[in-house]
Order: sequence, then structure tokens, then C-alpha cells
Amino acid sequence: MDLKDFLTTDEPLGPIQHERILRRRSGADGIVYPINLLVYEARTFNAIVNNPKPITLGRRGSGKTAFVAALLARSGRTHYYFDKRNGAPNKSDDIYVFIQSWDHLDDIINSVGHDCMHAMGRAEAPSDWDALLPETAARYWSRRLWHLVFQQIYTDSASDDPVTDYRVALPLVFKYMERGDIISPDTHITNEALNDVFEQTRQQVLAYLATTGRHCYVIIDSLDNYPVTSPRFTKVFSGLLRCAAEFSDLSPKCALYCCIPEEIESMIHVHCANELRDFSALSGVSRLHWRPYDLMRIVAERYRAFLEIHVAEDETFMRRLERFDFSKRDDLQKFYSLIMPPNVTNTWGKEEVAISYIVRHTQLLPREFILLFSEAIKLSHQMRGSWRYVEANAIVKAIQNTEVALSRQILKPYGLAYRELIRACIDTLPELPPICSLSDLDKIGSRMARNVVAETDNVWRTLYEMGVLGYIEDYEGKNSAYYEYGYFQFNSSAPITFANHLRYCIHPVFSGTWHLDRTPGMKFVYPAKIEDALWEN
Repeated sequence: MDLKDFLTTDEPLGPIQHERILRRRSGADGIVYPINLLVYEARTFNAIVNNPKPITLGRRGSGKTAFVAALLARSGRTHYYFDKRNGAPNKSDDIYVFIQSWDHLDDIINSVGHDCMHAMGRAEAPSDWDALLPETAARYWSRRLWHLVFQQIYTDSASDDPVTDYRVALPLVFKYMERGDIISPDTHITNEALNDVFEQTRQQVLAYLATTGRHCYVIIDSLDNYPVTSPRFTKVFSGLLRCAAEFSDLSPKCALYCCIPEEIESMIHVHCANELRDFSALSGVSRLHWRPYDLMRIVAERYRAFLEIHVAEDETFMRRLERFDFSKRDDLQKFYSLIMPPNVTNTWGKEEVAISYIVRHTQLLPREFILLFSEAIKLSHQMRGSWRYVEANAIVKAIQNTEVALSRQILKPYGLAYRELIRACIDTLPELPPICSLSDLDKIGSRMARNVVAETDNVWRTLYEMGVLGYIEDYEGKNSAYYEYGYFQFNSSAPITFANHLRYCIHPVFSGTWHLDRTPGMKFVYPAKIEDALWEN
């Protein structure tokens, strides 16, 4: 496949699923492309890929799966998803184990839960999972994950072109997997004996890694749709957090990487035994949070690549584009001044800086920028019959066309846990103005709370965690004729507080989708503390 297969007139900036591109091995011309093709040298993404930590947090669309796909590319595998019963072999010297499907992870969690039940002396699932200690669950997570490592070694050895003759180097793994003569005839088959065999097999793998300098990686990316409110899941999962923090302690050659949706972070914290130890930057947690500059660069790189394919005949125009180095801020500004207007007139008849208008309708996720700009490019082509320029009206229309899709994308991870709350928002929040006071919230808060009492005991705090609600706060003398600066979950490290002297706001995507009651002269909400020289008013 070549770039023209991805950068089409239907998707000018390519697919929003980065992994579809990251897994590409080579073009039709035989050229091998880098694993981060069409993501480029974005500092945020490269920092995660080049220095991964046990836990990677990111919202839906932030690039967690792209990170996993980059690791998959290093494994040498030729496809992304695979059946859990027939894992694909690695084609690199290192051992990679991928848990990338919901049913694969579900099987493992069921197995760990079953192990924990027996450890607790229960023959069947307990009604009260609070008695399960994270240390107990972590021990069984470790054992199940190591079993997957043994299974992967077995699969790699059976491939058509194995990288290593593991049967010679790791004979205990094959005895373990083939269930052959793993316990001597004069030894009673007990839990202790089986544990000894398991531990000897694991130690042989660790010794092999230490001697050869190779590595073993276990990667989990399957949590987006999991029933996170289930007591069984939360208690068993707390063991995985402990396991992730300790998995590499026995050997620096082993690592466990777990991608966790940021949308479920607050639910996980409730069941985290020791947040500072298991769930902090100090213990190995990284976050996929993007800067507008990096996102604008991704769009610029993709758009230029699209133009090279579809406007190649305009040699003069293309020569102008070739001179731009998008790692330089000045060149990035010049590119956008060439391909789009400096300002747009929004749906309320107010003039805004075009880039600011786009940025404030996002939550700073790559998927959102690609979707918005792709729509604007297509609409502009319909208006003027050219791919070389994005009309102001097309930008405004693109926001209108994609607001509903963007709002659904943001809310989708919360659909299982907060179904009634989302319904209450659609029914009730249109009574609010986009920028409001605490008394405005109080007027409808009690009515909303009655309908969602089974899901949350604090409606507004939950909506803040979901990225719907924010608060207004002036900072560093910042003042604008256009904007009030809002702090939301995605651009603030502090929890929301409620007081009479504070003001609150609804994110522009939701105020537009739900048609909130805007009064004449009201300013527009812009995410605070994300400006830099490229788009500052």
C-alpha cells in the first residue's frame, strides 16, 4: 500500500485510526517507511514510544492504540489484531505478548478472578469482593501473564522462520506447554510442586534474557469498553495495577505496559490500594496529553502529503510547500496563512481567529483535529473546486457538521456507567447558558440528581471528569474581547471546586450540540493555558 491509499478525497488527512497507518510495512515501491508515518516527530507521541512506562493514560482518541501499534511494528508482526488462541509469531529478537482484544482480556480476568476465589477459600464467586487483597490479585496476574509469555515463546518457535531455536535454549518452556514429564514420577502432584515447576520455568526465561540481552514485553490495550463499575473487575484490576508496577522488578529485561483510558481513572482510584505507589508518575505512569502545536503540525504534514498526491500538477504551488519545515514555528504559521484564512465569522456573527475557533471546539485530541480538518477540506473543495485552500465558510460548516460526532466520541466511554446522566444532560442542560454561575447550576442540579442517584452522588463533579463541565478563572492578567478561559478535565490538573464567587462553563462542543441558551454579548469559552504564539489572539 502507498500513501495514496490512505490520503484519499474521502479522507484527505487519512484515517483517524492511527494504527492503520502505523502498521504499514512498506510501499509499493519497496521503500520501508518509519513506524510513526503520518504521526511524525510529535514530542508527545515519541516520548511515550521511546520511553514507555508501566501505565499509559490517555482519553479515547489520544493515541493509546497507536502507541501499541508502534510496539507491534517493532515485534515484526505483519498484522494488528489476532486471535487470542493463535497468537501471531514475533519476527524480532525480543519477546512481545499483546493482549489487544476484549475477549482475550476478559478470559484473563476471569482466570485471575477464579484463582483469587480459590485463594480466598471460595468455591464460587463471592458476593463481597472487598476481602480480596491487591497483593493476592497481583500474584495471580503475574502468574497468568507469565503463562502467556511461555505460550508466546512456544508460538514463536513453531513459526515458519523462527528467529531463535527456543527448544534448545528454553527446554523447560516446552515441557511446561506440552505438559510432558514436568514432574518426576516420585514427586506428588501438589500445588507446591506445580508452583516449583512454574518458577523454574520462569527463572530459565529470566536467565536466558539476562544472558542474551534480549527483552520480554507484555502489552495490554483492551479496556475501553470494560464494565469498570463491576466489583469483581475493580478488585481484580487493582491487582493488575500492583503487578504493572512490580513486573520488571525481578528483571530489567521484562516490562509490562498497560494502556488505561483516562475516562475510567477516577473509578480506578477508588479501588487503588496505594495511589502513590501504584498510580502516580513516581511509580511509572505517563499521560498522552497533546499540545495544540503538535496537533497542528500533524494536520500540516498530512495535508501537504495529500496535496503532493492530488495537486502534483501545480508545480509552482508545490515548490512553495516543499520549502516549509514544520518543526519550525515560523514555517508552520506560513503554511496555515497560505492554505486558510486568518479569521472566520462564527455562527453568532462574531469574527474569530480561525485556528482559535477550531481549537476551542476540541479537547486537544489528534482524532478530533483530523476529523475537523478533513471535513473542512472536503467542504471547501465542494465550494470552490480546489484542494489548495480551505474556505472560512467551510471551517464553520465543518464544526457544525462534526459537533454531534465529537460529542458522542467524548461521551461514549461513559455510556455504560452513566447512561441516565447522559440522558439527563440532553434533557436539562439546554436550560443553562454556556457560561453560568453556581446558582444557575443549583437551579437544575437537584432535578438532575434525582434522576441519576444510582450512578453518581455528585452530578457536576462527574460532568467535570467527563469533560462536559469546566470552570472559569482569570490567570496572569489574561483578558480577551472574545473569550472566557475555561479549565476542563483535559487541560487542568486540579479537581473542580464549587463556590459562589466562581463561574462555570459548558464545553463548546456540548453547548453547540445541545443548543444551550446563549445571551447576546456573551463571550465564548476557550480552554485555558494552552495558547502559544501560533494561535494566540
